[in-house]
Amino acid sequence: MTPRSVSGLMHLQSIQIYLVPAALLFGHALLAADQRPSESSVRELLNVSGARASSGALFEEMERVTEIALRGLEHEFAHHEGGDEVLAALARELNGIMREELAWERLRPLYIDVYRDVFDQDEVDALVGFFKSPAGRAYVAKQPQITARTSTLLEPRTGPIMDRVNRAITEAMDALGGRPHQGHHHHHGESAPGPREAHPPAGR
Repeated sequence: MTPRSVSGLMHLQSIQIYLVPAALLFGHALLAADQRPSESSVRELLNVSGARASSGALFEEMERVTEIALRGLEHEFAHHEGGDEVLAALARELNGIMREELAWERLRPLYIDVYRDVFDQDEVDALVGFFKSPAGRAYVAKQPQITARTSTLLEPRTGPIMDRVNRAITEAMDALGGRPHQGHHHHHGESAPGPREAHPPAGR
């Protein structure tokens, strides 16, 4: 496998990072049951904070990551007959999987559980009040602009970053190729020839 294909697989594996439930990150700060905010107030917070739009942006980001990953695999697939068609079908399948798994109907229960575990009622109420304020509405409205501009600014860095990743992978593979394989073991009862043991020439 080439360094380019390895880096492509690394991109695909990175998708999993986005799917780790946030509750795992905040498990040390979960609230007791009697301190949790009401589900209805959390639903209101999700509505006024634009959480659904954020989940849509997450899907778009996953599409972008997938596209980069598949570009990294093009060279590998090109060596096989029909590789282009297989890669195109893979792209459609991955986008379909993400569209299904990242649908708001699936994510909303996760958001509700996480918010209820992390925020108390006073905090939820204060956040709802903020997002209903002019400043809060402006924050929500301008999030797509922030996301788009951030992506635009980061895009030129993608190439240099991947070049460094590919060089590091190549160097690691070169270093590994220069080492003797340590996994071979002699069968029981066999002994490896000693350093001074001579082997008769073949044919004698």
